Amino acid sequence: MFDLLPPDVANRRREHFQQTLAKGTPGEFHDERSGRKYHSVVYPFSDKELNRAALFARDVTEELKNRERAETLSKAVEQSSAGVFITDRKGTILYVNPRFTQMTGYDGPEAIGATPKILDGPDGPEFFFDIWPVLNEGRDWRGEVLQRSRSGEDIWVLLSVSPVLDEQGELLQFVGVEEDITTFKKTESALRASEQRFRDVSEAVGEFIWEIDNKGYFTFVTNDVHTVTGYTPKELIGLSPFDFMPDEDSKELERWFRDIWNGQRRFSELEHRFVTKDGTPVWMNVSGVPYWDDKGNFKGVRGASMDISDRKESEEALRASEEKLRALAEAAYEAIIMIDSNGTVIFWNNAAVRVFGYSEEEAMGSNIHDLVTPPEEREQAQLGMYQFAFTGQGKVVGESNEVTAMRKDGSRFPGERSVSSFHLGNKWYAVSMVRDISERKEAELKLQELATTDALTDLYNRRHFMELAEQEFAKARRYNRPFSLFMLDLDHFKNINDSYGHDIGDLVLADMAHILDSELRETDIPGRIGGEEFAVALPETEQKKAVETAERLRRTVEEAAFETPAGDLRLTISIGVSSISEDTPELKSILRQADKALYRAKGSGRNRVCHFADTES
Repeated sequence: MFDLLPPDVANRRREHFQQTLAKGTPGEFHDERSGRKYHSVVYPFSDKELNRAALFARDVTEELKNRERAETLSKAVEQSSAGVFITDRKGTILYVNPRFTQMTGYDGPEAIGATPKILDGPDGPEFFFDIWPVLNEGRDWRGEVLQRSRSGEDIWVLLSVSPVLDEQGELLQFVGVEEDITTFKKTESALRASEQRFRDVSEAVGEFIWEIDNKGYFTFVTNDVHTVTGYTPKELIGLSPFDFMPDEDSKELERWFRDIWNGQRRFSELEHRFVTKDGTPVWMNVSGVPYWDDKGNFKGVRGASMDISDRKESEEALRASEEKLRALAEAAYEAIIMIDSNGTVIFWNNAAVRVFGYSEEEAMGSNIHDLVTPPEEREQAQLGMYQFAFTGQGKVVGESNEVTAMRKDGSRFPGERSVSSFHLGNKWYAVSMVRDISERKEAELKLQELATTDALTDLYNRRHFMELAEQEFAKARRYNRPFSLFMLDLDHFKNINDSYGHDIGDLVLADMAHILDSELRETDIPGRIGGEEFAVALPETEQKKAVETAERLRRTVEEAAFETPAGDLRLTISIGVSSISEDTPELKSILRQADKALYRAKGSGRNRVCHFADTES
């Protein structure tokens, strides 16, 4: 028998065999051959005068691999960022992981032996009436649940509960996984409150909000339309706005509106008459924006109408739009990835397949950074793996931060990543949770743009211009540096709107913004502060230079041809300039001075530049 083994192994086994025979008691030993691991037991027995032994050898390679795999997955559950609990088939808790304790305040000794009813929130028994029939049918249950922690704090969780069956299909246990979505729910509630505030404000200022489908019919109108027109929303739904206009207005506006509709463009400050329920025509100022579905199909227009009968000519009309923002109630699954100390992927869940595009077969055994890290960041990421391999520590371990991740097709997306590590045997492992936050980032950028930018001209809006100008003014006062500001107005702009329509006027305003961008320095701050009124803050600019800049801008506008569908238009501007002095203790002072200079420029024949100092002389 020993001749079949390699010499070194044969010598060790012969020695074990002889020792076992000499002792007369069973002996066991372990060895490895050709990449396989074996467990052997020798049983000695006597047959008359002969000493004999029986050898039982068993291949334990797969058993050891399964045991190591089970230990690894167990560690992953312990390190999971989601709360995990296991109950028996009657609902008695058998196990909770550390994250469950962190979320609920109940540690293992407190939770084990109890039932999930210890987390009963305001939903109470109704929740269990909903979940038990589903689970008893052997199906998974998933939903949002309001729980109550040990300290009495309400927490919203996204809960998934799955039944665990034996080989015969009999119910053994339930496994629950819950993710804390309290912050998400609070944000959702805040959005609803913001929408209600928007409705309240629109009612307070005498507006009503509407939505028209792509055929031109009302599909939504707010209740305050009754105050303005005498009609209820129900009476307007399914009808066209032109059904409520005098014939002489509707025919002209239908042609103009058809161009807007075909071009799917936004419009603002459209003035028309609306015949109320009692037959009285009232003047309306209307603004609207087109909207599309998720597939990019044009769906219609949303807008607002305001009664301007008592002030048909207004300096600035409210442009209202309603964004029906609603966050999806069901949170996305996180990608869960496990790597060893070399960065090799050893676990890749279904969500990772969805997020990154690699199948489990493609990802397993690959280096994590080759899969998801942008090429320019891989070298630095790999350097971090050297420290992790020996200590289990690194810059990203124990942290939750935002990263740029890469999909299989090479596209990139912003992700939110959390990483934790654990030690098993003589190796370090890391578990990473990654969530695609592209939508959140896009929403943040959209909100930032809406908060600071004028939608028509892409210049700073009035509020943000005032903030930036205030900062530069304060800096100039503090360090005794020069600072100037000028306000400009398009001469006779109303004639353009009256002669060609507000769509042409909007094009002229947009072209005016382009001229400002091209003529000013990068450090200058242009903004649209009214209908056809603009302002520019000039840091580090003395009076003489400010006047020169304004005069250069005036000449550029005077010589420019504003290209529009109605033909090339010519126009001029008037500019009022003011510079900081000891008599301007605050920004409001220099604004008033510039406005006074602008008034002087317009009163002196327009198409000119006036400095405040000239008006005082």
